[in-house]
Amino acid sequence: MSFRVKVIEPQSRAPLGTWLRGEREGRGWTLDKAARETRIEKKYLTAIEDEHFEALPNSLVRRNFVRGYIMTMGGNPERFTDTHEETPVVHP
Repeated sequence: MSFRVKVIEPQSRAPLGTWLRGEREGRGWTLDKAARETRIEKKYLTAIEDEHFEALPNSLVRRNFVRGYIMTMGGNPERFTDTHEETPVVHP
């Protein structure tokens, strides 16, 4: 099975969860489909989209899950801010 990855360049600074949800919904994917494609449990994808990063097991898992989800949605994981003090955002 092969699939194409559509590269997305965000037009504005948006909260990461909002951007990911928009990309997922824009593809017509359910959370179940996204979980299958990313191999990340649905509850963690929901936490990422809702920006409840504290619900992820630890910072290493959080970083890997978020990066994997961004890449699956066609984004560049280097274009987000990942700090404990602020909500990750996608940079144009």
